[in-house]
Amino acid sequence: DEATLDREPKSNYKFEITAKDNGAGNLYTTSTVTVVVNDINEPPVLVACGGARACPTVQENSAYGTALTNGQMVAQDQDSGDTVTFSLRNDGSFPITIDANSGVLSVDQAILNFEMTNAYHLDVVLLDSAGATSSAAVTVTVLDVNENPRFRSRNVTLSIFENSDAATLVGSPLVATDVDAAAVDAAWGELTYSLTGAMSGNFEVSDVITVDGVSGQVLVAEAAWGLNFEAMSGAGTDYVFTAVVTDGN
Repeated sequence: DEATLDREPKSNYKFEITAKDNGAGNLYTTSTVTVVVNDINEPPVLVACGGARACPTVQENSAYGTALTNGQMVAQDQDSGDTVTFSLRNDGSFPITIDANSGVLSVDQAILNFEMTNAYHLDVVLLDSAGATSSAAVTVTVLDVNENPRFRSRNVTLSIFENSDAATLVGSPLVATDVDAAAVDAAWGELTYSLTGAMSGNFEVSDVITVDGVSGQVLVAEAAWGLNFEAMSGAGTDYVFTAVVTDGN
């Protein structure tokens, strides 16, 4: 009939055949027939992720050799005694590799960057010890992590006239960028500027210079009595301070 013969669940079938003539008495005889299903090597099958079985993920910036979360690939082979080895088709084209024996996915190149690529589509190849092979598609999701914002320039020189009024702009705004501007958590891309550090003459930076926390624009502080060129000429006419940018994490 149309049923598929599968040796693993059922290795043979038994039935009776009856032969009957059409002569007087309708004589007949029966015979028991056993059909043995011969085994053939069947390819291994990858257990798919999804549902109760979570799919593999990895955080961006993970170090070389990091094992992926849920990165253990599992193969099933109906043929008793077969062992299965794993590989990736076009291995070397991805920053991810697979252990041939254990089936564990791990980071092969420390270049995972969520902002550049947030998923890798792999073709996992299975090969059993009798030579049967199969393949299956597996998607690895790269997870975003909060990364430090960075100033466009590490050293900035600004100038301002002495005796300038409070709120006078000091040069152009400080500029920082954050690759997490379009992150899963929008707060990771929200930047806040501040100034820190002691000034010469025991001034605090907030006594002389301030910064708009949102725009990064440096301003003359309300109590800017320290902006006196003549008073500073003996010790130098530069104020050196540190600008800090933080994100909304």
